[in-house]
Amino acid sequence: YWSNDFRTALLGRFLQGMQRELSARPDMELVVVTYPSGGLSRQSSLKEGRRFHGAIIANASEEDLAFLEEQKFPFPVVLYNRESRNYSFVTVDERKMGRLAAEKLLSFGHRNICVLSSPHRFPYMRERDEGLLSAYQAAGYPVYESRILETESSLAGGAAACGRILAAMEPCTALYCSSDAIGLGARRPLYD
Repeated sequence: YWSNDFRTALLGRFLQGMQRELSARPDMELVVVTYPSGGLSRQSSLKEGRRFHGAIIANASEEDLAFLEEQKFPFPVVLYNRESRNYSFVTVDERKMGRLAAEKLLSFGHRNICVLSSPHRFPYMRERDEGLLSAYQAAGYPVYESRILETESSLAGGAAACGRILAAMEPCTALYCSSDAIGLGARRPLYD
């Protein structure tokens, strides 16, 4: 189950990795079901569990996570890119990801950056941003509030926030975007 939102662009990479693993298992099939963010509870195939023997649920929203935490499925469930107290999950160390991004930017000489972030609806987004900001602070280059812009996590949100930075002539040499959608959206105003 893959959330049908801006992350559908990432599905191809996910499927390539899954296919590599499944190629040695001809007895297994992978079926992808997309669902609208917040609409997992309306997926009859998930509630019935007749079409499969296990489910991987990716990129669940807070509403979807609340639904999942109340369920007792008769098949194994693994969450991808989310954490749960009731299910196994696969995720990354988000603080470390933020620190690694900071280290890479600093290694290229970017001391003055601007951050395009979205409201922290999920803890992982906050942790990634905190990892970046704390690494810059530790390096002696704090990112000031005027250089942190909050926008919606979408192409339009990224474009609008980047446009505001360019219009304000905020002195920065690099942008850090807390989501793929924001980053992709920010590219157009930079190109223009």
